[in-house]
Amino acid sequence: PDSKTEIDAADIEILQYARDEIARLNARYPSEGSPRFYLLHRRRLYNQAQGCWMGWERKRGKLHELNLLLRGDSDTTFLPLDVPLPEKAVYV
Repeated sequence: PDSKTEIDAADIEILQYARDEIARLNARYPSEGSPRFYLLHRRRLYNQAQGCWMGWERKRGKLHELNLLLRGDSDTTFLPLDVPLPEKAVYV
């Protein structure tokens, strides 16, 4: 959600919960070589027109950056990943 700050305490708590749950899913449904589940979360950028911190382009930007990330581009607003993404994603 939009915020008056880039990161707040609730963000940190929610992200840690999500990391823990992703780890539980990967333990429950293991796969060979790489995890089956990943946490992809974008950081907020300051939007001067709106006067708040928010995700860049919200919907369209999220998909655009996901495609960039899956093709190896590290210049996105996604937070650093705990593990690398698969190299050959076929479907998005």
